[in-house]
Amino acid sequence: MKRALFFLLFMPFLASSQSFEKGDFIIGAGIDLGIYGTEGFNPKDKIKNVDNAISGIIPIGLEYGLTDHFGLGAQVRINNYASNKDSSSANNNDFNLLLNYHFLRTTFFNMHIGVKYGLSVFNYTNKIDLGEFNGKGGNFQAELGANFFPGEHIGFNVHAGYNKLSYKNGEIEDSNGTKTDYELYLTGANIGIGLMLKF
Repeated sequence: MKRALFFLLFMPFLASSQSFEKGDFIIGAGIDLGIYGTEGFNPKDKIKNVDNAISGIIPIGLEYGLTDHFGLGAQVRINNYASNKDSSSANNNDFNLLLNYHFLRTTFFNMHIGVKYGLSVFNYTNKIDLGEFNGKGGNFQAELGANFFPGEHIGFNVHAGYNKLSYKNGEIEDSNGTKTDYELYLTGANIGIGLMLKF
């Protein structure tokens, strides 16, 4: 009897899919913290440099509900890395396509797993000797997220993900304009929160 009463009370809530449905259009922006292991490689001298990096990330994206479970979209991520501002600066911008699977949906809440892939552009500038590293490469992300919609159109989310950035064809340019091939790889994770508008 208690079990039957539970299902009668909560099944309408669990069965509802109002928080993500086919045809939904969602715009989101947020703030993330990223932590990476970095590996730099000079193919000429065969020298490898290993380090760590922390970045502040601003993700801005949109998603369209292809079905009640799958969403397709795009995202731009602006990454700024922690550094001594007087001596250096480092940043990269990511331009990704995304695919999400919303495996749990209720009236006000849904969870998704997703993948993102696209182009990433990286710049590091040494302000003391005026040397620079510039690279373009691939960017892969796998994400787990939870979206909350206390209202019909306004919501917020929390998310965490795995990130891999590869700049295999990067270059270091010194103050004299001499360029040297250099590879840079970043692997790590991010966690963040954001706001969403749903139409």
